[in-house]
Amino acid sequence: MRRRLWRAGLTCVLIAAIDQAPARAAEPLQIPIHLAIAAGLILQGVDAGQTLYLAGAGQAHELNPIFAPWLTHPTAAGAFKMSVATGSTDALRVWHPARPRLALVVALVQDGFYVWVVTHNAHAVGAARHP
Repeated sequence: MRRRLWRAGLTCVLIAAIDQAPARAAEPLQIPIHLAIAAGLILQGVDAGQTLYLAGAGQAHELNPIFAPWLTHPTAAGAFKMSVATGSTDALRVWHPARPRLALVVALVQDGFYVWVVTHNAHAVGAARHP
């Protein structure tokens, strides 16, 4: 499972890098910003999947008070979580031409937070699968 997840994430990152290659001369931070934004979107999707798995297994509950009420309806919860992720990602995409360094820092901080969340959830998923 983890191997497939890493492969999918790496594939998305590589596709984004290839897609942005001609723009490198225009703005030196464009590729790192887009990669960080793409990684953040992937990590938020993984977080949503792990949270829904754990909630469905009855092994955990959501700490985010905005997302918690949606867990009783998994499809709506996934759509809500990813719409919030898409909105924040699009805000970074729109914002980065004016303030590229700040956008990169915000994207990297967001990625760092979601790496922690996904790692925490992965331990919880492992514990739920092997009690």
